[in-house]
Amino acid sequence: MNLVVNTPHEVSGDENNLVEKVPQWHQLDKALALAKESGKHIVVNFYTDWCPNCKRMDERTYHDDNVLEQLKDGFISVKINAESSKLLIIKGQTVTEEQIANMFKVDLYPTTWFLSPDGRPLMPLRGYYGPKTFKPVLQFVKGKWYESMTFDIYMKRKDKK
Repeated sequence: MNLVVNTPHEVSGDENNLVEKVPQWHQLDKALALAKESGKHIVVNFYTDWCPNCKRMDERTYHDDNVLEQLKDGFISVKINAESSKLLIIKGQTVTEEQIANMFKVDLYPTTWFLSPDGRPLMPLRGYYGPKTFKPVLQFVKGKWYESMTFDIYMKRKDKK
């Protein structure tokens, strides 16, 4: 069973030095195990095939070098088609990607959920986030600042520095 979502990717450099320009997308079942093992947070990108802002986020945010570096260093990345009947086994239960989206109450696309390394839901981002606004959110989650303050307070403190 192939656990990595096949996603077209861009490469840079010559053919001897290929560098992927997209996150390594995993299915949620595999990501939960990887996060528990590595201590990394999980970022779940809920999308639909017809959503223009989902495509925009893929093209801009998830191709940005700074965002890619943050994702690689601190996260296990997951991509879920909120309208898909693709089956996954989560904690011994067979569920579709659409059912997972419903469990997370996703009703706007894209929606990005952040999960703790043990799989606990932390916070959602509803709608499109460009690279400049997405990167501070990744830093907030990776640094576990959510344990002591809201994102708004984090940004106010960060702006003062």
